[in-house]
Amino acid sequence: MNYDLSYRIKALTFGLLSPEQIRKIGTIEITSPDTYDEEGSPIEGGVLDPRLGVIDPTQVCKTCGNRIDRCPGHFGRIELVRPVLHVGFVREIRDILNSTCANCNRILLPEDVLKEYLEKMNKYIKIHGEISQKIIREVITKASKVQKCPHCGKKAAKVKVEYVYRFYVEHPNKRRIWPQEIRERLEGIPDDDVLLLGFHPGRSRPENAVLTVILVPPLSIRPSVTLETGEKSEDDLTHKLADIVRVNRKLESLLGSGSPSVLVEETWDLLQYHVATLYDNTISGLPPATQHGKRPIKAIFDRWSGKDGRFRNNLIGKRVDFSSRTVITPDPMIDIGEVGVPVEIAKVLTLPEHVNEYNIEELKERVKNGPEYPGANYVIRPNGEKVKLTLLADRQAIADELDYNYVVERHLQDGDSVIFNRHPSLHRLSILKHRVKVLPYGTFRLNPAVCTPYNADFDGDEMNVHAPQSLQARIEGDELLAVEKNLVSPRIGGAIIGGSEDYITAAYLMTSEKTKLTKKDASRILVWGGIYKLPEPDEDGLWSGKKIFSMFLPKGIEFRGKASSCRGCEKCLEENCPYDAYVVVKDGKLIKGALDTNTIGVLVKAKTSLLDTIIRDKGEEAAADFISRYFKALSGYIRLRGTTMSLSDVELPPEALKEVEEVIEKGKKDVMELIERAKKGKLEAIPGMTKRETLERLIMDVLQKTRGKHEEIVKRYLNPDSDPYIMARTKARGSILNLTQMSASLGQQAIRGKRVTTGFKGRTLSCFVPGEDEVFSKGYVKNSYVKGLTPAEFLFHAMAGRDSLVDKGLRTAESGYTYRKLANALKDCMVDYDFTVRDSEDNIIQFKFGDDGIDPAKYFHGEYTNFRKIAEESVKKAGEEQPLNPEDIEDKISKAGLPITLAKHLIELKAGPKAVQSAINEGLRVKERCMVQPLHPVGIIAAESVAEPATQMTLRTFHTPGVAELNITLGLPRLIELFDARRKQKTPRMTVYLKPKIAKSKEEAEKIVRNMVEIKVGDLAKMVLTDYYEREITIILDKSRVKKADVKAEDIAKLLNKLGKVSVENGEIKVKLQKEGFIRQLRDLRRKILDTHVKGIKGIKKARVRFKDGEYIIETEGVNLQKVFEIDGVDTTKTTCNDIYEVRKVLGIEAARNLLIEEVLGVLEGQGLEVDRRHVSLIADIMCFTGEIRQVGRYGVLRDKKDILARAAFETTKKVILDASRQGVRTELKSPLDAVIVGKPPRIGTGGVNIYWYVGEIESGAG
Repeated sequence: MNYDLSYRIKALTFGLLSPEQIRKIGTIEITSPDTYDEEGSPIEGGVLDPRLGVIDPTQVCKTCGNRIDRCPGHFGRIELVRPVLHVGFVREIRDILNSTCANCNRILLPEDVLKEYLEKMNKYIKIHGEISQKIIREVITKASKVQKCPHCGKKAAKVKVEYVYRFYVEHPNKRRIWPQEIRERLEGIPDDDVLLLGFHPGRSRPENAVLTVILVPPLSIRPSVTLETGEKSEDDLTHKLADIVRVNRKLESLLGSGSPSVLVEETWDLLQYHVATLYDNTISGLPPATQHGKRPIKAIFDRWSGKDGRFRNNLIGKRVDFSSRTVITPDPMIDIGEVGVPVEIAKVLTLPEHVNEYNIEELKERVKNGPEYPGANYVIRPNGEKVKLTLLADRQAIADELDYNYVVERHLQDGDSVIFNRHPSLHRLSILKHRVKVLPYGTFRLNPAVCTPYNADFDGDEMNVHAPQSLQARIEGDELLAVEKNLVSPRIGGAIIGGSEDYITAAYLMTSEKTKLTKKDASRILVWGGIYKLPEPDEDGLWSGKKIFSMFLPKGIEFRGKASSCRGCEKCLEENCPYDAYVVVKDGKLIKGALDTNTIGVLVKAKTSLLDTIIRDKGEEAAADFISRYFKALSGYIRLRGTTMSLSDVELPPEALKEVEEVIEKGKKDVMELIERAKKGKLEAIPGMTKRETLERLIMDVLQKTRGKHEEIVKRYLNPDSDPYIMARTKARGSILNLTQMSASLGQQAIRGKRVTTGFKGRTLSCFVPGEDEVFSKGYVKNSYVKGLTPAEFLFHAMAGRDSLVDKGLRTAESGYTYRKLANALKDCMVDYDFTVRDSEDNIIQFKFGDDGIDPAKYFHGEYTNFRKIAEESVKKAGEEQPLNPEDIEDKISKAGLPITLAKHLIELKAGPKAVQSAINEGLRVKERCMVQPLHPVGIIAAESVAEPATQMTLRTFHTPGVAELNITLGLPRLIELFDARRKQKTPRMTVYLKPKIAKSKEEAEKIVRNMVEIKVGDLAKMVLTDYYEREITIILDKSRVKKADVKAEDIAKLLNKLGKVSVENGEIKVKLQKEGFIRQLRDLRRKILDTHVKGIKGIKKARVRFKDGEYIIETEGVNLQKVFEIDGVDTTKTTCNDIYEVRKVLGIEAARNLLIEEVLGVLEGQGLEVDRRHVSLIADIMCFTGEIRQVGRYGVLRDKKDILARAAFETTKKVILDASRQGVRTELKSPLDAVIVGKPPRIGTGGVNIYWYVGEIESGAG
């Protein structure tokens, strides 16, 4: 993109224009409501006055003399006969009138108090650069309560607003005050008082909120549209302006003719209505203005807000030229950095190429070809004239005319750089640079290995290609966005481009011990991958798949690791693994193991894969070359070998089916036993659950176990060498659970985590007997897909499928909004040159990104280099020396901030002090390369790293596995709860650890629990009676509960004394209402009585003892950290709490910040998602760095930001803009989003670097 430096906006100032300023800007006065004359031409002085600008390409502006492409439009004005209120400032005007004296116009506070507030305000402005809202609220709150003016002694007249904008004075008699009187009062307020009332005295005097002149927008803002009939349809604003002019003229006529005041006031009110609906047509309590009595008009404020508003639709999101969109299809035979572009698209998308001595002959041929590929569409002469070649019959002349100053817009050709993008762009890898490969047919071709960063598949997905026009954009694409330079995900620091699905299956089959290839097949596989040298065969004259794979590996690669097909043996035999599930690569040769997801897959969790190792040790270009070559070979091999699936692959033998049936019968029997126990009252309820809930929970546990047993049967009986089993075992696609459902049984269908309970009265489906309560009537599907489902089973399965579908729809909307909040809160955070993380206002968020300054994309789960190689070379270099103690080595490595892996290798090699120091020096040198670079936009990357996987999260609240009695909010709802920093959590809980002396005793733990759980009067009441006649409430206590709680009725009565007159009779407590009141007061009294605390710790609703890791712990529902810490026997160093506000109150902001990090990571890990801790720590720090916990929404982090345009683009656009105008805010446009909105490069990434060219020195020959 070319930036015109002469028109770069530095800052924006908001304010309220005075009538004089409006007259200077709107020089054209609009006096007529008419639009066109009889000949169809716009009328001068009308709302479509031709001097306001042009919207017809054939016309010339009468004001500036330019055509539509150069004329920005010009403002006009309407002089109002009577002033009217700006509807956006009605509340502020009311507050001012109630806070100031109607006589002297001063704030109704003593002079010394005002002076003190003014000093505070000026000090705040000097420090923060903005008006203090807290001081304004204090001044208005105090002044509005004053009854007598301290300056002139007059009684303060209070003002009320009725019907949106009608002001009335309450005292001495109710009368209406009109905008003219209001303006006169506001004009008399001194500047110092204006500042304390929330207005900027220089930029936005409050009287300017009472309009006497209206600014008329140019025609370019409200263009006419010509219909098919030839008639012109005018914009809503034009209609509304015409209404204002019409009513204004009528009011002028009434005033001039001396009409009755009632008629004048009615017309004045009508003028006020039209002006109000010009700005805002969605005011509560005001009927919306409509066009022709049908559709509500779209007013000015309405055009700013929402997805289709000016900010989000026109300023942040912009339409572009030189882009194309079509369906994508796979092509495994192109490189990962290429994109197949159809010829028809290549002929339309062009790149400007400057003619020079090296390309002039080629470009001449392109010009001659014109629209025929490979050709060109335009030639631009040195004077800027553009020649369209498609319209020229003789293109030879223009080809001969070409010279070095010409530019040819030629068709795309192989090797051109284009930007490829798929919506939604959830992270930065959703937009990458590819090289063009012009191909026939009509779809974009994409290598399947590059699907993961785009989250693309080939079921009809469409993608966009953008052809960057400037050299700068192409270079930035090559250096920053190239596929080859974005192989690693910044979210987890692992390869995101690599094998999946058929690639994984092919890699496993090819590198399996059993695979032997003939010379012909081996040669074909190598040639497909671009290798033309055949290695020596094995002793049997054949080539193993491992040997062929080794031909693609870069030399010097060392790797050891478990494959996905690992059986999880008690003791790992490593390279001696009998299942070929331990991969060993030495010096670029595959020695042992079959490849699968853990070695060449993408986003491998918590471990370094073979792909990661190649990227780390050989660089991304070598890795990209390996992926392109080897994956082409894999594509050829899978076609050669074939992979398929038949019913026989998922059919179990009769003996296996018998075992499946036995497991189902055993599960059914166990369930019926539970039901019988429940009917006989022998089933003990789990604490916090009813007996019915307990029964359902236990039944679900039994049925889940039957599914686990079915999986074991399937593993034993299905052929492990069948293609579907290989797919599941290697994690190429599907799982053992899918195979179990196909071959054994679908099992229990769950809706919202429970058995099917809804449907017909007393039964789930009409085919069951009412009241039947057994396994098959509540959603258990006995059959498998192979055997076929019964109609009832089919319906149960459809219910569960629909439940999942609804859940997905809800999740998409919730996660999308979470993404917007995170992105807006963190968009301006970047690494500065001192390696601190700062926002656009220069606040330090972190002293080092992620506390250590490491870039996750270079970290590879801590294995950011080959530590074994460093250890070996250090020991070899040091020579013979006395080995250090293992403890000393670990201590030195730990203090240096290096991974413990290096220490382990040094201990194995018996390294001495010189070797250890040498290894530390080398490790630190390598680590330096992993540091995040200045100007790196760590904020937006952190936001997308957390929000992108959030779309995969579930929306539900589940029970903790194995702990049925404690509800825990999990998944996306918990993540939203944390980022919104909600004070009231759905499931606050604590894990209380006990001191070693009593941690082994269950009795001691249960004793603490009995004294911990809060008991309220409502928990002890058997019955509560309300006597409305006597105004008395009677609590009948449950004797067994009272005895168990170890309290007496008299003790409870003492606690209730403060609520009313209390008496105790025969174990019954009576509380009589003493205050005046009836039903409402009695209900409030009843609520207070039942909520009265009797015993235990406030807030602890439930608690249970649990045995974990060799000791007893206490888990609670509800939190009160301070009181729990006071209990003798509680280990305060280990006890945890999931309520960030409780931790902030008791332990401080740093503890709350750490808890926030742990909770977010815990939620993600619980959903099987991995996000680097550094990203989460930045989000936690942006929420906590001020010392208080702030949510990432508009009431927290975003509210405190000074980038007005970015805040307006996010939410509450109208409020943000009006508040900024009232306060006279000046914004420096430092935020990246502000810069995008005004069209200048943001100061982040490459936009934060300026290059200076000293022309004078170069011309003089110096330098």
